[in-house]
Amino acid sequence: MGSVALWHRLIASTDVGRWKRADLRAVLLDRMPQVVEDPDAAADGMVPAVRAYLTFLSETGRLSAGSASLKELLAELDRIEDDFVDAMEDLAADQDDEYDDEDEEDEIDGLGDFEPFADELAGLDTIRLRPDSELAAAAREVRLIVKARDLAVWVGSERRVGETSLLTDAEITEALGALGLPVPETGDASLADSVPALWNIWNLAIDLDFLQPEGEDTVSADPDTAEWPFEEDDDVLDAWLAGLHSIDYGDPELDDEDATIALSGLTRALLVRVLLATGSKALAELRTELEEAVAEYDDQGAQAL
Repeated sequence: MGSVALWHRLIASTDVGRWKRADLRAVLLDRMPQVVEDPDAAADGMVPAVRAYLTFLSETGRLSAGSASLKELLAELDRIEDDFVDAMEDLAADQDDEYDDEDEEDEIDGLGDFEPFADELAGLDTIRLRPDSELAAAAREVRLIVKARDLAVWVGSERRVGETSLLTDAEITEALGALGLPVPETGDASLADSVPALWNIWNLAIDLDFLQPEGEDTVSADPDTAEWPFEEDDDVLDAWLAGLHSIDYGDPELDDEDATIALSGLTRALLVRVLLATGSKALAELRTELEEAVAEYDDQGAQAL
């Protein structure tokens, strides 16, 4: 149950007592199959544990305002229970297949697993949650979302860009200007290959739905994008959560496949370490910690960074 509560806090609501029906599906069906170590035990006990936990929250007055009713939550649990058990059985079967393969048997888990941080996370003080209005006010100040908005506004309507029609150097220069980013010295590389920060913001804008496809090799800004920061707090928090998911799975994809594998889960490891540092950490210190962490999981060690 502890892992369910943790993931609910990380991906659904910072209010541990605020549960909506969609949260159950997001945590149990989308996230748990990625992090459960013992799927057989989870299939037998996780849904009953969640049912008992929600009942406890309701009966002790800890189910926050804005939550679905206990009746609705338990009904949703009943609806997804079979799907959850099926997912655990599929995961167990996949694990059995891995154990039969000697190469995969020696494979080391990526840094995305929270297990290395279990003791530190358990030692954190209880979070005293602020009202949604204060959380939304903080989310409105996130600079990356502002840059994603500015990029989408620059893209405008029906701009030709895709696998077969990349941005021209002139367009890239304009986009960098719209974001306040410098035009780099490229040397022998192309300009498109020299602006990873631009493409990171581009991918974030897509994940936020600020940019949307409009037919083949054409994208447009969503009509509501220019309204960021949105007026409704719920819309702001939804966007912030989508941005967190985007960063969470933003591991580097390098030409060197071995280095890419070595850095798998690095983004999540970075986020956890910043969390453990209560929100901020010196860049040099963080880099040293990540180098040491990668060295523990992969022979490439610091070379991968």
